[in-house]
Amino acid sequence: MTTEQHPGTEEQQPEAEATASRRKFLTQAAAATAVGVVAAGTAGYAISQQPGTTDKLVSHFHAGDLPIDDPLNKAWTGLDAFVTKMVAQNITTPVQATVEVPELRVRSMHNGKQLAVHIEWADATMDDKESIAVFRDACAIQFEVDPAKAPSFTMGNVDGPVHICQWRASWQTDIDEGHQGVKNLFPNAYNDVTPEGLMPKDAATKFYPARVAGNHQADHDRKSPVEELTAIGFGSLTTHSTQDAVGKGIYKNRRWSVVIALPMNGSDKTKASLKPGEARNIAFAVWNGSKGQRGARKQYFPWAAMEVEAGG
Repeated sequence: MTTEQHPGTEEQQPEAEATASRRKFLTQAAAATAVGVVAAGTAGYAISQQPGTTDKLVSHFHAGDLPIDDPLNKAWTGLDAFVTKMVAQNITTPVQATVEVPELRVRSMHNGKQLAVHIEWADATMDDKESIAVFRDACAIQFEVDPAKAPSFTMGNVDGPVHICQWRASWQTDIDEGHQGVKNLFPNAYNDVTPEGLMPKDAATKFYPARVAGNHQADHDRKSPVEELTAIGFGSLTTHSTQDAVGKGIYKNRRWSVVIALPMNGSDKTKASLKPGEARNIAFAVWNGSKGQRGARKQYFPWAAMEVEAGG
């Protein structure tokens, strides 16, 4: 998963040649990183032999509502964690040179209708703001839309789309404390008046072009700290037209505990559908804002098999 495109290729080639070149690049990139991926997976499984951890990722069946809004709930912390050893994203530019988040601890539950993934990691700083040269902490999960297409873990490919859900700390703060505006980000800044101060809210919206254009980054009234996206390779990441994913993140004792939940029955053919009793691949990514991480500058863990436990 990455949010940056490999520069300087498609604009300089005929469309057919660019498409062939793009596929060749993705194929070569996947092959070139195969050794590193295997090593990362092996290391991750080795770490998971610690007490309280497991070498098998399972989405456990849980009758009733899932504790999505309570990442510290004992229903989560009582489960053994699957530990992933993260890898610095160095496949496409801009690359991440060092690993700033060494591992994630992953747990999962489902109730037959919703599937939730609990992600926990150590972080010395709580980065829940984003502005000019200020970046937020975040994490994401990725599913294959169609396992038969065998999409690449690097945000899929033309013939194999992926379904991504990204939680952002800044969005969580927007929900918990209200929209983080100029006064929150730049407390010493001064402006005479905002559009909202002169006219009704609906009328004031037209003075925010990004919001009018439907850019979720500019929303003032967030419904969820999680954004659903779709991708078919580097540079193709797109906000999904339907936003069904929910979640919650809590920062405590220098650790993030985050839950991302989504419907098991995808709302259309561009989303993953997850069924009890099957195994599905899932990938992970995490960003440390205080280390300047954003876009492609991140840590990732490639496809891991997750058993969706039968039950109910």
